[in-house]
Amino acid sequence: MAWPSNSPDMNIIEHVWARLKYLMSKRERKPANVDQLWEALKEEWENLDNKFIFDLYDSLPRRVAALDSAKGHHTKY
Repeated sequence: MAWPSNSPDMNIIEHVWARLKYLMSKRERKPANVDQLWEALKEEWENLDNKFIFDLYDSLPRRVAALDSAKGHHTKY
């Protein structure tokens, strides 16, 4: 398949960053400095639901099929 290896359609980490951003916005105490931000991000990262991560991995075959079907156009991913 002639598709860039770094295609955003295949980059499941973007969903992880979005989830972290959402979780950070829901925190009761917002970080007041860079050190607190780093600690909060590490805490949220460690608490990410494994099912969420596994579901992203499981979506990869569907993503590849969608890319192939789209023939260079956008996909739902």
